[in-house]
Amino acid sequence: MIADSLRKSILQAAIEGKLTEREPGDGDARDLLAEIQKEKARLVREGKIRRPPPRRAAPHRGKAGGAVATG
Repeated sequence: MIADSLRKSILQAAIEGKLTEREPGDGDARDLLAEIQKEKARLVREGKIRRPPPRRAAPHRGKAGGAVATG
């Protein structure tokens, strides 16, 4: 259908960053992530948010495809 094709085309253009112009001062995803992490650390220090719990490692998959405990 035409609507599905149009939706896919728009989504692809969005993924490729073709729907808006890039500003010279725009950073990449790493810059944004670093900025978010600094802001989050500041909010934790100020007591405005709680420190997130440590992330647990995903289970390791053995050769047979079953989950194997790693820790």
